[in-house]
Amino acid sequence: MKILVTGGAGFIASHVVDEYIAIGHDVVVVDNLSTGYQKNINPKAKFYKIDICSDELHGVFEVEKPDIVNHHAAQISVPVSVQNPFLDLDTNAKGFLNLLENCVKHRVKKVIFISSIFYNNSVNCSNFILRDPFNKINMSFGGFSVRYFFNFFISLNARISVASFVAS
Repeated sequence: MKILVTGGAGFIASHVVDEYIAIGHDVVVVDNLSTGYQKNINPKAKFYKIDICSDELHGVFEVEKPDIVNHHAAQISVPVSVQNPFLDLDTNAKGFLNLLENCVKHRVKKVIFISSIFYNNSVNCSNFILRDPFNKINMSFGGFSVRYFFNFFISLNARISVASFVAS
């Protein structure tokens, strides 16, 4: 299966990429390297230095034709989001929308959306499909989403977890 991972040069996503490759998937990484590091990218993955907000993303989908998109790319710095909320909006909302539009246009089978924005069960998510293995909210928009329990969860249990993400 061909899997496109956005933000694949970041800490968590780079471990996801490593595990996808270890279990035999073809992996494409899209990252603008604004906070990630090229040294984190598995050399067996095909790498595109592209921002998810860019129109160039369409070309990646045209060439690579991914079956699955695992979305990790985000502007995650709280100080940056306070200083420049429009940068947050561009990356986290418009970038995600650009990604989803490409997924629809290119008939991607599954989108895995990684998010840590909800931290308790006080949010009314009755319109979403919930998967809650660690008592954290996980939302679905046609694919599904995962909130990692903590940063090192993926390092300790990635082979089992990543395999179950793909199989779900």
